[in-house]
Amino acid sequence: MLGLIKKDFSVVFSSKSTIIFLLLYIPLLLFVVDSYQSDFMYMAILFFYTYMFVITPFSYDITYKTIYMMNSLPITKKETVVCRYLSVFIYFILSIVYSTVYLWIINVLGISDVDYFNLGMIKKVLPIILVSISVIFPIYLKFPYNIARIAQIMIVMVFFIFLANPYIMNRLAPVLNVNMYIASSILYVISLLISIKLYESRDW
Repeated sequence: MLGLIKKDFSVVFSSKSTIIFLLLYIPLLLFVVDSYQSDFMYMAILFFYTYMFVITPFSYDITYKTIYMMNSLPITKKETVVCRYLSVFIYFILSIVYSTVYLWIINVLGISDVDYFNLGMIKKVLPIILVSISVIFPIYLKFPYNIARIAQIMIVMVFFIFLANPYIMNRLAPVLNVNMYIASSILYVISLLISIKLYESRDW
C-alpha cells in the first residue's frame, strides 16, 4: 500500500494545477463563504482535499493506462482495489492534518478567525466521503473516462448545492449520526466487492 500511495502522491504533486488548488482553495473559501457557513467550509475543505487525493491518481491510471504497469507488479488485482479503498482513510487523515496546519497559520497571522479543528464536522463529513467514493470508484471501472468524469462533476455539484444550503444542513444534521455511519459503511463494503469484480473482469 505504501508503494501505491507514494506513486499517487507523485501524480498529485506533479500537477501545477493541483498544487495551486491545494494552496488557494482555502483562501477562496474564506473569501466566498459567509461566516455563518463556517461548518460547511470546514466540511468542504476536508471533502475536496480527500476526494482530490483519492480520485486524481485513480483517474490518471485509467486515462494514461498506467494501470497496465500496476498489473505487472507482484500484487493481485484484488489487493490493488483493496489498497485503493483503504487509502481513502489515509488521505482523509492527511487532509485533516494539512487543513489544520493551514487554518492554524491563518489564525496566527490574523487573516481570519476560523476554526482550524472541528471534530463535529470531521465526524459528519467522513460518511459523506465514503458514500461519494463508493459511488465513483465502480463508475470509473465500469464506464469510459468521459462518462465517469461527468459523474464525478455531478457528485461535486450535489455536495455544493445541498450542503452549502444552511437549511438543508440543519435538516440533514439529525441524519448524519451513527445510522449514517452504518449505511455508508455497508455501501462502502458493497462498492469494494463490486469494484473487485469489475477490476478483475475488465480487459485492460
